[in-house]
Amino acid sequence: MIRTLLGILVFAALSVRADDVGDVPANAELLDTGTVTRVIERYDDVDVFQLPVLPYVTNVVTVSTGTVFDCEMELYAPPGLVISLATNTAVGVPQSLEILNTSMATRAYLSVKSLAEFTTGSYQVALSQRFADVNGNGLPDEWEVAKFGGVTNITAEGDVDGDGFSNRNEWLAGTHPNDPGSALRISRIQRSTNGTLVTWTSLPDGRYRVQSATNLFAAWNTLPDTVLADSISTTSAVPVVATGNLFRVELIY
Repeated sequence: MIRTLLGILVFAALSVRADDVGDVPANAELLDTGTVTRVIERYDDVDVFQLPVLPYVTNVVTVSTGTVFDCEMELYAPPGLVISLATNTAVGVPQSLEILNTSMATRAYLSVKSLAEFTTGSYQVALSQRFADVNGNGLPDEWEVAKFGGVTNITAEGDVDGDGFSNRNEWLAGTHPNDPGSALRISRIQRSTNGTLVTWTSLPDGRYRVQSATNLFAAWNTLPDTVLADSISTTSAVPVVATGNLFRVELIY
């Protein structure tokens, strides 16, 4: 009886696999350009990814079923985005979804799930981005038209408005390259009993991380938790153990 019971317990432990991708948006895996291979572990497994939607760029998500017999992908995007295809079933051949955002950087979510009760296996998700660039300066033509009135001879590394941010960073951050007052900046630092409150100009739905240092020559300490902004101004509490004399904020995507 003991041997039988132990055998059952060992079999049960071996048959349960850890989930490789979060099942809800809060735990979604961040996609970068390129391809990742993931696994459907069981029939009710739903893998959720989040992807950056860059401004004035066609964002293409492609799912290949790999060894999964039949799986479905669904795309969830914020209001205002144009989606060429909202949902489809990927069977055998790669299937793609396209998103075009013409206003600012934001994010979308992609779910992948199996459609057959007996199906598990691996699949691939690829993210690519494309845009027209007739002058070859690495900046979207549509962005140049929107910000400068037409395609220009500016460079991605240049700084037209002299605010310290390159034209490429202004494009990615959703700020105006011809307005020195439009930039990612810390607007307030306030000491509190539990640390420091850092406030900066932000993009709604942008994800940021805060760093601190004790002086200009010290290494930057990055806070482990990122901050998802919901307005044009965001405040984050920096704990006492991470506080310093200097702070900076980075837009991740």
